[in-house]
Amino acid sequence: MRAYQRGDGTSARIALENTDPEQPLTRLLTSMLGHAVPPSTVRDLVQKTSAEARRALLGEPPADHA
Repeated sequence: MRAYQRGDGTSARIALENTDPEQPLTRLLTSMLGHAVPPSTVRDLVQKTSAEARRALLGEPPADHA
C-alpha cells in the first residue's frame, strides 16, 4: 500500500505478487494499478468518505447540507 501511495507502481506490483490474491485490499490495489488510478484520487476519496462517516456517526448533517 505504501509503494502505491508514493506513486511507485512497480514496487507496488512486486509487493502484490507476494500477497494473497483473494484478500480484498490486494484485489482493490491490483484493480487500481490496472486502471492507472493515481494515489491522489484514492487519498482524496478516502478522506472525504471518512469525514462523511464521522459526521454521520456524530449525527451531524452531510457537508453539502451543512
